[in-house]
Amino acid sequence: MYKNKRFIVLGTLLLVSLVLFDFVLKYNEDRGRLYARQGILDISSIQFDDNSKYLLSGEWEVYDKLLLKPEEIEGNLSYMTYMTEGRQSIDSHSHSRTYRLKIFSTELKEIGILIPDISAFKLWINNSLIMDYKLENKNAVIRRMNMVLISGDQYRIVPGGYEIEVVLAVQDRISYRERPIKLMIGNSAALENTQNINLVLNTLAIGCYILVAIYSFSLFVKKRSEEYLLYLGFLALNNILANSLDSNILSVIPIFNIRTEGWIKLINMATLFIPIFIFMVCNKLFYGSLAGKKQKLFLVVSSSLAIIIALLPLELTLFRGNLSLYLVRVIVPINFLVIISAFLQGKCNTLIMAGGILFFEAFIFEVMINTGFIDVGMLSVYINTSQYAYLLFTILIVLTVANKFAKKFDEAEILSGQLDYMNKNLVAMVDEKTVELKNSYNQILNLQKQRHNLLLNISHDLRSPLFVIKGYIEAINEDMVKDKETLYKYIKRIEVKTDYLSGLIEDLFLVAKLEDNKIKFNMVEFDLASLIEQVINDSKTKAAKKDIQISFQKPIHAVLIEGDKNRLHQVIDNVIGNSLKFTHEKGNIDVRVWEEQQKACISIQDDGIGIAEEDLQHIFERYYRAMKKDAYAEESTGLGLYISREIVEKHGGRIWAESKEAEGTIVHIELPVRDNGSHQQKWD
Repeated sequence: MYKNKRFIVLGTLLLVSLVLFDFVLKYNEDRGRLYARQGILDISSIQFDDNSKYLLSGEWEVYDKLLLKPEEIEGNLSYMTYMTEGRQSIDSHSHSRTYRLKIFSTELKEIGILIPDISAFKLWINNSLIMDYKLENKNAVIRRMNMVLISGDQYRIVPGGYEIEVVLAVQDRISYRERPIKLMIGNSAALENTQNINLVLNTLAIGCYILVAIYSFSLFVKKRSEEYLLYLGFLALNNILANSLDSNILSVIPIFNIRTEGWIKLINMATLFIPIFIFMVCNKLFYGSLAGKKQKLFLVVSSSLAIIIALLPLELTLFRGNLSLYLVRVIVPINFLVIISAFLQGKCNTLIMAGGILFFEAFIFEVMINTGFIDVGMLSVYINTSQYAYLLFTILIVLTVANKFAKKFDEAEILSGQLDYMNKNLVAMVDEKTVELKNSYNQILNLQKQRHNLLLNISHDLRSPLFVIKGYIEAINEDMVKDKETLYKYIKRIEVKTDYLSGLIEDLFLVAKLEDNKIKFNMVEFDLASLIEQVINDSKTKAAKKDIQISFQKPIHAVLIEGDKNRLHQVIDNVIGNSLKFTHEKGNIDVRVWEEQQKACISIQDDGIGIAEEDLQHIFERYYRAMKKDAYAEESTGLGLYISREIVEKHGGRIWAESKEAEGTIVHIELPVRDNGSHQQKWD
């Protein structure tokens, strides 16, 4: 599902970028153009104000494979052709050519002609040689974009007006760019502004790359394990070199005003290393060490090719185009595939993917412009699309890196805060643990004490009845009993003490089973009220001996629960038995049962001697026996209520007591009921 969402996002980004691409093409299709017809451009209707500038398009006279002077053209009319718009624009891609255009006007106008980057050319205006720029021409001081100002005295008078003849001879063997030559005509101030805009854009781009280089190398010094930072820094340095050499920025230095063979080779190598470093950055950033040997092999092979291209003679590298540009066209799609793969695997975000799409489409855009496949008009004069796409993508990479380090910094801040908190509270934590250990120690001591008391109680409870039984038996054996009534009395007492011992032993075994979770409950559905009624009926004989009244009002509706009937019988019998034991003669015991909020509620209340506050919280603990000033106290082992609590809790319920000394005790029991829609029983 997650991967499908990424496919949808990828498709959406591609669709949006294609729509944007189509809009740019259509928007710039016919903007700022002047069209020549059969080698003649009529500007008589054009007003050249401060903002006027136009691209020269249309049909030029073309003398293919010839380098001619103006006076030689008239003698070679057989070679004259006209080039149409589009792919056949003024082009230095294949071989040397001579171009001629006649500009016609009905009035004298001061105009400028802007000649973009051409490696070697000659320019004539009305048979006058204006520019002669060749490779390693030491006398030439010419910038990347060259402007020629034509005043009124340079016009030729012809019938009906004035004429300017422009002859451009281009030698292609030393050209390092594929881009078609775009000549501009217009007001000198407007053309100068065009040069300045290009200079500002290139300066801003170089400034951005300088910041990226400083940022990347600074982080790499502190974080050597993040190898992609090193490649990102090299990418920035490489772009600084490429943009500086391929712009007007360094024109203030005389050596950079001329295009030497080494200068062109350096630009070619820098152009090739840009996608190489982008590939290395993306692989290291998105895949870490996953790239391994394949990445190193790619780096070695591509770097070697770049160096070889730089060392080869220009005649070989520039034959039928620029070899470095062809290699770039192979590497860039590989970069794009790496980015797509990383995005689909969730290794890069949508922003990087969008930047990668723009970067790739801008590259394709640039290739189509350079090959003359499309013409974007004035836009191509200002923007080298691939150059600024590289910049945009690099900035997005930097933002991703910054976000990555910001998250790590936040994590480090959180960890530091946690460590500070732990350090500040270390003493308190140690004290707390000390108290816990002390409490645990006291609990162990208390448990040992309880066990000791239990052994004493059990020893006493076993020894006392045994001594009584032994005394009665000795009296019978020694014929000390003379009548049947006394004999019967002795046997009855032996029976009572034997039952007590049997119950004590049974309780001890039951405690052991409960604590080891070895006891099995026979769970059945039954009416709790009927069970309580049965226990009360069984207890009436004991109650009658002390003249104690046990009241119980059976509810109208059955209180159905699911549990072990025998074990719950034991619990209720134990609680009622305690009430009988510690209630004075002619006392009262009130037993109630009702259903409330999906719970079966039982209360057993007596008006007996009560329980001391210090004992109340311990009566359900194992081995505990309250010290009561009561005749029956010696017969309690402290296990009955503990067993009752364990049985109730294993049924998912709870048991607790409320009591005041000399006022009586009430024991509460809650058990879960079956969800059968039974009624709630309310009591006054």
